[in-house]
Amino acid sequence: MIKKSEKYFGWTVIIISIIAYAVWSYIHHSDKKKVKQDHILIIGQIEKYHSVGSLESFHLTYRYYVKYKKYKRTIPVDPIFKGCEHDFSLCSDKKFWVAYEKGNPSNSLVNVYIELQDIESPIPPKTLEGFR
Repeated sequence: MIKKSEKYFGWTVIIISIIAYAVWSYIHHSDKKKVKQDHILIIGQIEKYHSVGSLESFHLTYRYYVKYKKYKRTIPVDPIFKGCEHDFSLCSDKKFWVAYEKGNPSNSLVNVYIELQDIESPIPPKTLEGFR
């Protein structure tokens, strides 16, 4: 039989988890909105691509420079770069558009679906559709 204290503990963990997710979601969407409202576009480069856990959830870390200062962000992605999780050299030259919040370069979005490494003078996109 389950004790009352164990039952309450279980519910407490569930409620705290829901609240934590709600706060994280609010902050994430707020940051994304700020980038979309006032941003600067630059070119960033992939720094790491790897799978996490037994379900092979893929993550991509990209980097970009603003006034010689390096910024980076890791995002979950679909398995879009076949083989790169085993041999990063296959992807190490990949470059993408990065949009960062004007006045707050650490808040950024990236479009991993438009690769720029083979384009000499890439034309910036008109919208941030596809950025995440």
